[in-house]
Amino acid sequence: VITREDSKFFLDLLSSPVRADAWKHIYLLLTNILTPNEVRERKKYYLELMEDDKESYYAWSNLEFLIRLGVITKEDSKDFAKLLTSPSERARVRAWFNSGLLIRNGLLTREEVMGKKEYFLSLLESSDENVRRDAFTAGIEMGLLTREELLDLLASKDEKLRYMAWSSIRTDMLEEVKKRKEYFIQLLRSS
Repeated sequence: VITREDSKFFLDLLSSPVRADAWKHIYLLLTNILTPNEVRERKKYYLELMEDDKESYYAWSNLEFLIRLGVITKEDSKDFAKLLTSPSERARVRAWFNSGLLIRNGLLTREEVMGKKEYFLSLLESSDENVRRDAFTAGIEMGLLTREELLDLLASKDEKLRYMAWSSIRTDMLEEVKKRKEYFIQLLRSS
């Protein structure tokens, strides 16, 4: 049986070489063993995982819980703003995908996020197809793409991105879309 007396061992795990696995179980640790104050002392190790290509997915999945418990606070906003411009495309696309969460929880403002939009747009030109797809999805779901940017993507050289753009057109765009119908025809011919 794990008790409160075991807290030092588990707290040390959060900053150890196996910290990614420990942070994946932070919900259990905070529910039964550790206090938010104890975890707050180790949050820099959690924030490092946000930059890790393999581990950032799991780190983001725990963010809302850590915010609710006060482990992650407005004091950490600079770290999240840096993630929007990360050299790691995987980490950056995940940050942009979660930009709504950051805004809703007061870690960043919409203005702060949109002020870094060039870093988001560069993801749409990534050599990694998965990054381009995830960035486009984030752009649609988070409202990051303007009407004009979406219309431009209808003519993208990237066939998959163009397909996603055509799948995302809205009725208020129909007049502009008609002017780009040759790109849709090209898409149909390539299928």
